[in-house]
Amino acid sequence: MQIAIIGADERTPALKRCLMESGIGIIEITEQNIRRLMQSQIIVLPLRALEEDGRIRGSRVKIGMVLSYAAERSVIYGGCFPEVLTRRPSGRRIRLVDYMEDEVFRNENAGLTAEGCLVEAMTKSRCCVKGRNCLVAGFGYCGRAMAKLLLSLEAEVTVYDIKEDCQRVAMEMGCSLWQENAEEQNFEWIFYMADKPCPIDTVLKWCDEKTYLWDITTGGGLPAEELEEKGIHVEHLTAVPGRILTESAGIILARIIERGAADYGRV
Repeated sequence: MQIAIIGADERTPALKRCLMESGIGIIEITEQNIRRLMQSQIIVLPLRALEEDGRIRGSRVKIGMVLSYAAERSVIYGGCFPEVLTRRPSGRRIRLVDYMEDEVFRNENAGLTAEGCLVEAMTKSRCCVKGRNCLVAGFGYCGRAMAKLLLSLEAEVTVYDIKEDCQRVAMEMGCSLWQENAEEQNFEWIFYMADKPCPIDTVLKWCDEKTYLWDITTGGGLPAEELEEKGIHVEHLTAVPGRILTESAGIILARIIERGAADYGRV
């Protein structure tokens, strides 16, 4: 079986190597050979697939060209597809598969995000994890992975999340909870992983100028400029697995493709 790969990011070298070691052939698509898409039933794009102008990340090929030349019943893997694209009808039954909708991938990617953040934390602070007083804000996939990793290394972990089911899971894991009406408590490390922005009044209850804050949200959930004015620095970390753990990040993408190829009935 041959798989078409378009574009590239930090994960791509490991992704390609893993696929080839599994016996899957790869066609690298450019503007010059885009007609070769017709030879592949599976098309692989980067995790953050598209630039703002519609180009595939790391390529000059646009998504419109991909949809035009893709074979009937093709499966296109990528991430962060705009909603308008996922709703676009296709008479040739072309299917878009978002990596982030795969439960296994989301858990593995969250684990890599937590490990990458911890590397950053220890490097920046020059401190070990044991005994560190930490706050994890947001208790989704990445927040849970972060808390679990910190607990395993004997950190003191407090979780902030307004959802009751998340609070229950956090307590079952052995975390403390931070409540909206709580008194000020200066944490040493804060990992902000919530899916909504946080007001500065809340953040100021968590930290002082000695606190290390890492904002792991895509758009930035912490009011960084306002905090900087008060002497509190925020480090904005994005695409953590792809920047820090590129080998492992590429391998977990390859696993999705391998499963998809097997389900397609061609390997």
